[in-house]
Amino acid sequence: MVSVCVLWLKTNRGFFFQLVRKLGRGKYSEVFEAINVVSNEKCVVKTLKPVKKKKIKREIKILENLRGGTNIITLQVCIGFM
Repeated sequence: MVSVCVLWLKTNRGFFFQLVRKLGRGKYSEVFEAINVVSNEKCVVKTLKPVKKKKIKREIKILENLRGGTNIITLQVCIGFM
C-alpha cells in the first residue's frame, strides 16, 4: 500500500475533501480514497493528468452512461474544469 500525505481540496461549491490513501492509477488519472469533511462521507477523488478537454468530457460521458450499474460511482462534483 502506498502512503499519501494529507491533502485538502476545496471546490467553489464548498465541498472539502481530505485524501486518505491512493487506491490506484491509470494512464490519465490517479484515484484516492477520501472523506467529504462537510458531510463526513467516504468518497473517491479521481485526479486527471493534464489532457485535452475532449478526453475529460469523454470520461464524464462514460460515467454518466454507466450510472446506476453495479460498482459504478456517482459523479458528485468536477473541480477545475468547464
